[in-house]
Amino acid sequence: MTTPPVTPAPPGPMTLGSILRTRWRRIAAGAVLNFGSALAGVGAVALFTHALTAPAIDLWQVAGLGLLLVAALFGLGMASQSLIVGAGHAIVHDLRLRLVRRLMATEVETIDGIGSARILSTLTKDVSMISQAFNSLPFVIFGGAVLICGYGYLVWQSAAYALALATVTVLVVFVARGLAVRAKHHRRLAREADTRIHEAFEALIRGRNELRLSRVRRAAFLRDGLEPAVEEARRQESTADLFGVLTSNVVNAAVLLTILVILVLKQGLGLGSLEQATAATTLILFIRAPLAGLIGSLPHWLAGTVAVRSVESLALAGQVAEPPLPPAANDWSRLDLSGLGYRYPARGADAGFAFGPVDLSVAQGELVFIIGGNGSGKSTFARLAAGLYPPQQGGIRFAGRDITASERDWYRQHVAVILSDFHLFQQALAADGETPSMEAADRLLRLLALDGKVRLAGGAWSTVSLSQGQRKRLALIAAILENKSILILDEWAADQDPEFRRIFYTGILPLLKGQGKTIIAITHDDHYFDVADSLYKMENGVLTRIRGVRAS
Repeated sequence: MTTPPVTPAPPGPMTLGSILRTRWRRIAAGAVLNFGSALAGVGAVALFTHALTAPAIDLWQVAGLGLLLVAALFGLGMASQSLIVGAGHAIVHDLRLRLVRRLMATEVETIDGIGSARILSTLTKDVSMISQAFNSLPFVIFGGAVLICGYGYLVWQSAAYALALATVTVLVVFVARGLAVRAKHHRRLAREADTRIHEAFEALIRGRNELRLSRVRRAAFLRDGLEPAVEEARRQESTADLFGVLTSNVVNAAVLLTILVILVLKQGLGLGSLEQATAATTLILFIRAPLAGLIGSLPHWLAGTVAVRSVESLALAGQVAEPPLPPAANDWSRLDLSGLGYRYPARGADAGFAFGPVDLSVAQGELVFIIGGNGSGKSTFARLAAGLYPPQQGGIRFAGRDITASERDWYRQHVAVILSDFHLFQQALAADGETPSMEAADRLLRLLALDGKVRLAGGAWSTVSLSQGQRKRLALIAAILENKSILILDEWAADQDPEFRRIFYTGILPLLKGQGKTIIAITHDDHYFDVADSLYKMENGVLTRIRGVRAS
């Protein structure tokens, strides 16, 4: 299975400039064409000004040349905008894939610490803001090209008029930048409110049952959670947009102000000729729209800067190519967890849960049960044993190899785990990444009593909209089809009915063990403890072997 190539990101922290450099050739070509278009526009202004003020002209010659210049303005402008717009969309396309790849390369521990609401807000809101910044790129480049060419022409016509236009433009840019900085501040506050909105939306979905059961809770959820965040986002976005409107009006006022200055210079001080004054006025009217586009893009670029900083603040893993993995260890003797320890970070008065040190040695094909109360550390053990969390002390030895950070991904390819917060993908995969055989899928669906509800079609399950117990069964089928040698199950049977629990413990687990699978099952079902080869108890982050259970 392949994915589309993504332009590699330059080293160092991500900025709008570093993102821009990934498509610099296309943007540079568009900028060159933009200058050609700007020169054609300014040339047309010069031609028309001369024609309006000259005592005698060849009308048809002027009209023909004018049409050629207008055609060049349009054609080169279209070509340049197509290149730059295409580059902007390609940049956003690359950015989305790059962020997803960085997210997939980030350790689960880091992702859990960030939180799903903040990540979703980044993948939606921040990428959208960065997209808007690059969508304004054509206005920036064309506006800059027109200003450079226009100033050059005006300097050639009259230094005084050029100085007047430059003075007003600098003032406009200075004021617009100040307004944009204010808008940036409010965009940042709106961005923080958006994260709280995503958190509220997540709670709305996850807590739908509790909300439906309690009118008081629904009212409190709106009053204390969602409504304040939505109101804050509205207020900050409105304020930021107001500064954008002010910027646009400043540009409109500056155009008329500049024409007024030229009028005073010509009629009051007698500077310049009629042709020069007419040329300056016509040029100002011509550059008005490009100047407005250039200045109007400032808020988008500053908002894009805020978004890029927000993305970088997640501290996702860098985008690196996944190295080839050594061959899988199909035959191995033992999995040894030696002195595994982990401490969750402190939060306020909570010092953070301390897990371990834990020692466990499991033989290939062994069936291990782990029991323990809520909060005893069983789920932390499952994450550490599966390689999802890196141990802060101790280590894992598997198939005769010490699992270092560089080998953790290789080790994880041998482990399938179904945690309490598991996700069930619609797509079904075999060990080689291809579609599983229909025969194998149908056999497992019958074994786990799902053959009347789910089928494999086109490489995907026909539905994943099932009860929690049925979803866990389908997740187990998916894990078995991946054919990994170690299977870790966190309270898998908790959502099954009594009859299917019996089938699971007395039929399915022995069947998997007979196929050479090593199974570590976290369970509370004491009626079936005799099925296990080994039984352990987790209490306060410490694992203890229970005596009197038959050895493997």
